[in-house]
Amino acid sequence: MVDVPLDCPHCGTARIGFRGSHFMACDQHHAENILLLQCGHCRNGVVAKYRGLDFSEWVRSGGMAGSPTLVEVWPVAEPPSAPQHLPPNIRAFYLQGLDSLRRKGYDAAGTMFRKSLDVALKRIHPDGHGTLQRRIDALPPDLGITPAMKEWAHEIRNLGNDAAHEEDPFTEAEAKALHAFAEMFLTYAFTLPGMLAERKKQEPPA
Repeated sequence: MVDVPLDCPHCGTARIGFRGSHFMACDQHHAENILLLQCGHCRNGVVAKYRGLDFSEWVRSGGMAGSPTLVEVWPVAEPPSAPQHLPPNIRAFYLQGLDSLRRKGYDAAGTMFRKSLDVALKRIHPDGHGTLQRRIDALPPDLGITPAMKEWAHEIRNLGNDAAHEEDPFTEAEAKALHAFAEMFLTYAFTLPGMLAERKKQEPPA
């Protein structure tokens, strides 16, 4: 059994210990081997390819003998991404929520997705005042905010309040729903207008 530090592509934990002992050679010379490893945090698995003739001894010795080279790992961890054209601070809050969601920190995820909405409204309508509920209701239609977007915003507000203030833990389903509403709102509020502005810049002058 060998224990190696890897970034988990499933839960997002950085440099977490992966343990494994089951392996097989990729070629007849045993120069490359694939090893099944399990994350010490989320218990999901990855397959790692190593290069080195001393691989079997390295596994059996628990990593004490030999030093094979890690070639690649499957699946590949995908970095979290945010909707395009978000202001930097809103993007940072959204990504913090997404990172917490991947790590199963659902309460933290809900709080950060709500914060991304709160700051987004201040950017969209800086003249808005009062509670988040009042600022959502007061969004003028000439800013391009549709009734559906207001409904999404209220869902983010309500779910975010539950994540921040309720005694019961926020659930995975609630966090994923909040993420979906936040992604839709930010996409309609920033991404689509940003794409349109880029398109207009590319158009030849009349």
